[in-house]
Amino acid sequence: MGFNVSSQHIFLLLPASILIGLAYAALFYYKEKKIDIERKKLKTLFYVLRTLSVAMVFFTLFSPIFSYINREIEQPIIVIAQDNSESITAEKSAYYKIDYAKKIKDLQSKLGAAYNLKSYSFGKDLEDSLKTTFTAKQTDINNALMSIEERYAGRNLGAIILATDGIFNKGASPLNSLSSTKTPIYTIGLGNPTVKKDVFINHISNNRIAYLKNVFPMEVVVQANQCNGNNTTVTISKNGKVLKSQALVIDANDFSKTLNFELEADQKGIQHYKIETSTIQGEHTKENNVSDVYIEVIDNKQNILIVSAAPHPDIASIKEALESTQLYSVSVQSINDFKENISKYNLIIFNQLPSILSQNQALIKEAQTKKIGVWYILGQQ
Repeated sequence: MGFNVSSQHIFLLLPASILIGLAYAALFYYKEKKIDIERKKLKTLFYVLRTLSVAMVFFTLFSPIFSYINREIEQPIIVIAQDNSESITAEKSAYYKIDYAKKIKDLQSKLGAAYNLKSYSFGKDLEDSLKTTFTAKQTDINNALMSIEERYAGRNLGAIILATDGIFNKGASPLNSLSSTKTPIYTIGLGNPTVKKDVFINHISNNRIAYLKNVFPMEVVVQANQCNGNNTTVTISKNGKVLKSQALVIDANDFSKTLNFELEADQKGIQHYKIETSTIQGEHTKENNVSDVYIEVIDNKQNILIVSAAPHPDIASIKEALESTQLYSVSVQSINDFKENISKYNLIIFNQLPSILSQNQALIKEAQTKKIGVWYILGQQ
């Protein structure tokens, strides 16, 4: 912390400013030669003050730089990211849950004494505590690294210690993050990093809500490792009934395929869909072949009222077009005969209205008062 004044010609500027101040004050007071002693003391005071003020103005005009420096020392942040997936304990379960867990705690104690230590574990997502239960069924290393970079953007992130077996079955390759990050990453190799024969569901994209009787999309990403030359079938089922299926020919050891399905929402409520890939002979694990999706199907039709002063061919076309989406319930009425409560309607279509043929303007005013959506289709009347 400190205060500095700097200028390109600081050593010349200060004396020059004082000299100019003295010259200005002398010029201002030189005429007054005969004054009494009391006034002479006062004149001297004013002389000094005027000299200083002029010198300061001149000095400031030449733009010296005033700087205030405040330094804060921040310890480097060290992040430990622990892979908590099942694949690590596939061969040495007791060692990793007991001996390794103790070693990683010792490492935390040593680093915490010298650095600002942050510890996380990850499977599908990054978690805010270091866990060694090794129960995560999905592993997304790339997401874990990106999440750490985002959390500590602009901070003094010194290093990331990544403890993993390198096997991931969700998200992009972690090489994407490794090539783009500027933070040093140190690895602790765990488990058996050999890529084993496996077919699994990598990712599913779907809507959280669907409307009754409507068709909604579902995107399924299937990935397979070391399965070249094998076949698998992807099925989508509900309540034990297969709704959709698609056969896949795996033509590479590092295989990925995106499948697009369209499903019909035929029942209201929370619907449970099971997405599954058939197993392959010699597959390392079958637990990642199945994924569950829950979608809420709602019957939320919008009520639309079409009113007119007289029959018109456009009305039938509008009604048919709206009802074809199965999202709308349409009622057609004559404005002169309409006596219902309009509060249940979400939209009122006034066809060829207002009109000189119809004297009933109360419905239009009521719709405006209740702030119901209105569509006016005007005609020659």
